[in-house]
Parts: sequence; structure tokens; C-alpha cells
Amino acid sequence: MRWKKNKKKTFSLTKNKRRTFYIIMTPFIVLFLAYRLFPMAWGVYISFTNYSGFNMDNLKFVGLDNYIHVFTDKEAFGSLGRTLLIGVVVIPLTIITCNTMAILLSMKNKGVGLFRTLFYIPSIIPAVAVGTMWNGMFLRDGGVINEIIKALGGEPVNWLGFDYAFYALVIMMLWGAGGSVLNNIAAIKNIPQDVFEAARLDGAGNWKLVTKIILPLSSTMNYMALVTGIISSLQLFSQPIMLSGTGMSTVPIRPLYTYMVHTYQQIFTKLRFGYGLALTFVLFVIMVGATQLNEWASKKWVHVDE
Repeated sequence: MRWKKNKKKTFSLTKNKRRTFYIIMTPFIVLFLAYRLFPMAWGVYISFTNYSGFNMDNLKFVGLDNYIHVFTDKEAFGSLGRTLLIGVVVIPLTIITCNTMAILLSMKNKGVGLFRTLFYIPSIIPAVAVGTMWNGMFLRDGGVINEIIKALGGEPVNWLGFDYAFYALVIMMLWGAGGSVLNNIAAIKNIPQDVFEAARLDGAGNWKLVTKIILPLSSTMNYMALVTGIISSLQLFSQPIMLSGTGMSTVPIRPLYTYMVHTYQQIFTKLRFGYGLALTFVLFVIMVGATQLNEWASKKWVHVDE
């Protein structure tokens, strides 16, 4: 009898916990359905129609036409290739820069806290402000960078022209590479000092400490930086727009014409909402595929504590 009473009491407590959980989570679930799931489902539906923003009365279902057009649109493929190239260049350089700065800033040197703050500040400045600032710095006439080049005896460079715009964009994005530095420093600080001491007793030099201990044991942070870097590079939009200085309504030059810029042009300039949303969901599938590929590959190089 006592066992039955205890069982009934336990079931009652579990039931109360479940009820409390759902009461607490109800606002989040309602907001998620209203502001996340429903808009996404509506967007998927619109991507199969000829919606232009003003034709709800004669909306037509066009099947896979919009998605087929994505794979036959030379501008879409060209902008996607350009976006992938930017990611291939920027992401490895960002990870290398972050690891180098993290290793240097994890040392116990005087004033190191100030440098940590200075390296992290660029990552919290809004992308629009960053793009506008660098646009001014890259100006051919009166730009800070060209003034420095002229002071050193060189010729001004047309950084925002066709030949150098890609490099200008890469430089601007690397300037904000310090966003992951604090995470890497925390990972390095989390490595037990006993491991370093044992390695030094075995005769390991600084290079082996970095390659055999620091990088493997902080690989989770690099994995996170890789995944977030791929996602953010595929969504690259505001930085090239602000760097070009053309504004939202004008098409930037080809080196700055990324996939999301092309998508924006289709939706808000040409009012091809159905096709623009098809472009968006194709990119979403690419992101999911890239994330899953990284998850599979991470088993070979990411160190996870058992």
C-alpha cells in the first residue's frame, strides 16, 4: 500500500512539473508559431507562385518553375560562386587570425586586457557602420589608405573599382575577425596547466605546444567559428552594399554582387517575390548541407572531452 501511495505521489509530482513546463513555454511556443514557423511556411508557399507583391487576386501556382529558374539563372550562379569564393578566402584567414591573436593574448603580459578589448571592439560595431567607415577609408581621392600610400611614395589605388573591390571587401571583413578571439582565449585558458608542464618536461617547444596541445584542445571553438563563418559568409549582404556606396536601390559592381544582393534585387527591385524566395530557400538548403558536412567532418578533427 505504501508503495502504491509513493508511486501515485511521484506521478502527481511529474504531472505538475509537466503542467508547469507547458505553462512557462506557452508564450514562446505561440510566438515561435506566429513569428517563425508561419512566416517560413508562407514563404515556402509563395516560392511556388508568381507573387509580385500586388497580385494576390490572381495568384497562380507555378510549381517548380521558380526553382528551375534558380539553376538556369547565370546571375544567380555567378553571385553564388562569388559568395563562395569570398568565404573560401575569408573564413580560413579569420580562423588563423583569431587563433594567432588568442595564443598571443592568452599570455600573462602587462596590459594584455587592453589589447583583448581593442581586438574585440570591431566585432560589435554594426555592419552598416563598418561598411560606411571603410567606404570612406578606401576612397581614391581623400581616402585614409590612399593618403598613407601617397605618403610612402606610392600611387593611389582605386580600391572600390572593379580590379580591387574584392580585396577591399576581404580586408574589411578581416578587420572584424576578433569576434571569436575571446572564445578561443577561454578555450586555451581552460586547458590544464599540468598538460603544458608535462609537455615541456618531455622537451616540447613552443611550436609543438601550439600544434599538439593548444589547437587540438581548443578545436571546438574553431569548429564553431567555421560553422558560423560559413553561414554568415553565405548571407553576406550589408557589407558589400555599404562598401560600394551605391545604396540599396542600385546594383553594386560585380566583385561586390553577392548571392543575397542578387536575391534582394529580385524581391525589392524587380518585385519577383516568388523567385526571390526560391533563391532564399535554395540558399537555406545549401546552409543545411554545409552544416551537416561540417558535423560529419568534425569527428575527424574536433577534440571532445569524454
